[in-house]
Amino acid sequence: MHLALVVIGIVLVIYAMRLGLTRLIVRDASYSLRDAAITSMMAPKGLVSAVLATLPLEYGIAGGAIIRDAAYMVVLVSITLTALMVIAYPFPVTQKIYARVLGRPLPVEKEH
Repeated sequence: MHLALVVIGIVLVIYAMRLGLTRLIVRDASYSLRDAAITSMMAPKGLVSAVLATLPLEYGIAGGAIIRDAAYMVVLVSITLTALMVIAYPFPVTQKIYARVLGRPLPVEKEH
């Protein structure tokens, strides 16, 4: 349970950093809120780290199994959270949150 809480904390820090970096990098007005939000969501998920995390265990380093398990959990939680965020993006409340965090204007609603 302790490891799971640490992993969730790590993933939240990673996503906060992604939002901050996206806000800095995607400043040009030509990028829409959707572009900026998807950019922050779809950043790499750490599959390389999951592969490399097996090395301490293979070399017999103490705690190697914990390192491997933590890396696998970070990747799994990150991918799951990304899928949920992509699904949630079309909802207006999610777009408002992204607009505020990323400093972008909300998309203009089209009249039907």
